[in-house]
Amino acid sequence: APPLNLARFDLVSIRLAVACAQTGSLTAAARASHLALAAASRRIRELEDAWGSPLFERHAKGLS
Repeated sequence: APPLNLARFDLVSIRLAVACAQTGSLTAAARASHLALAAASRRIRELEDAWGSPLFERHAKGLS
């Protein structure tokens, strides 16, 4: 596994993950966090890679 990059555990990424959990939608969370969808997706993927497991289950209609 790659070394843990603590620089990616910034408040924007943490708030994005919380917004994903609250809204159930990466799109809505990205909008609320003032991020492009691709940037939000990358941040969540990097958090998941650092954690070593998925933070969310992805579905056609959102996240859980």
